[in-house]
Amino acid sequence: MAPGRERLRAEILSTRYAARVAEASRLRALAALRAERLASPRYLANAAAIFPVSRPMLRGKPWVGDVGSLVTAEAHDAQFALAAGTVGSQSLFVRRAMTWMKAQWRLQLTGTPFSPAVIVRHPDLLLAYLRHLSESSTNKQLHKHVKDVRSAINGYMKRLGLPLVANYARMQAMSRRLKKTHSPAFKKAKPFTPAQTIEISRQWGFGFRSDGSVAFSVSPDGLDVRRWSATPYRAWVALAVRLGLETLSRFDDLSFITAQSVKFARDGDIRVLSVCFTHKKQHQSNLPVWVHVPDSGSPFCAYRLLVHVLTNQCGIAPDIDAPLWVFPSGAVDGDLGSGAGFLFPRFTRQCCTRFQYDPAMDWSARALTTQYSNQMQNAVAEVYGMDRALANAWGSRSMRCGGDTALLDAGISGDERRDIGFWTSETCEREYLRPNALGSARSLLRRGVTFL
Repeated sequence: MAPGRERLRAEILSTRYAARVAEASRLRALAALRAERLASPRYLANAAAIFPVSRPMLRGKPWVGDVGSLVTAEAHDAQFALAAGTVGSQSLFVRRAMTWMKAQWRLQLTGTPFSPAVIVRHPDLLLAYLRHLSESSTNKQLHKHVKDVRSAINGYMKRLGLPLVANYARMQAMSRRLKKTHSPAFKKAKPFTPAQTIEISRQWGFGFRSDGSVAFSVSPDGLDVRRWSATPYRAWVALAVRLGLETLSRFDDLSFITAQSVKFARDGDIRVLSVCFTHKKQHQSNLPVWVHVPDSGSPFCAYRLLVHVLTNQCGIAPDIDAPLWVFPSGAVDGDLGSGAGFLFPRFTRQCCTRFQYDPAMDWSARALTTQYSNQMQNAVAEVYGMDRALANAWGSRSMRCGGDTALLDAGISGDERRDIGFWTSETCEREYLRPNALGSARSLLRRGVTFL
């Protein structure tokens, strides 16, 4: 290499090294400055030396304000980054909330710089942001989105050692109101009436229509494509609808039932199906709960439907005349009678459309609520010839809503309904009532309310 090129290379390397040393010195000086008080005159003087007024930068963009505000903003950014933690959805929620509240605070012209401590003294800022979020957000699960934002704000305030302002009563009341008005679970809670569950049990549970003809799966072009015997999963869907109605349960609760926690008992002419719910969302003590379902004598009740499904699909014939019958031990771990066997099977294989749906069933894994909810909607669309989009109004909570409404129409008192459904308060139970016009009129007449 020529001597001239070597000298040039040495000069370039020395220049780069000098630039790196200068940058490292500047960063060390900046770290020392942030440890001092922002209002110190010495701090501002040193800041003017570190940040040249000719080319100030903040977040990669030119800064047009004074040097003191620049250093304050960078110090706030460093504090925010430390408190917000790693980059993710929570820090994004916090950044958006802080940006919006900071802009609103500036509009109030108080002269006080915005900081997280301002939110503690003025929680109305956070409440206003949550209201703005509830009106402008396009998130389908709005109540959950607002809850996630509140959790992120609380985490941020906790890391700073400040009060958890997002837990104040007004914030919680707003979340409860959004859950009632925007929750898909409540919006999709059109009730199953007893007559609807009987018809679904007849067609999807036994494979016959009300006129005695064989039930088929009808395709969109009107062709009968599949017999009931070719779709064994439908009987389990029909059983879930009927058992959920009679026990006032969501399918999420039914999915936890194991085969070993199911008993058939008889005492004279009374036959009863006893089911142990190891999980019930509304049961606050989180202890196993035994629920008893009597045999009404109808072939479409949950008692008879379970006997029919076990006999025809699983080769297990319950002895309903015995004083007590339990599932025999499963030959393989994961079968119905084994310790790991669930009552409702999981659908392990799915196809493109509901007219080609032919899943394999697995009793060793807990069933998924979404799978059964989709098939319940398919049952409503098929049994009643309804458009599939309209059938989306039914969901896994429809059995609980329908059962509670049926008890109300039958004149069962509120205390007895809450005991059956394990509701803790009248307010919670009212969310599931769907009285029709005739039922409301009967309620008024029972109370002696007339407008004459």
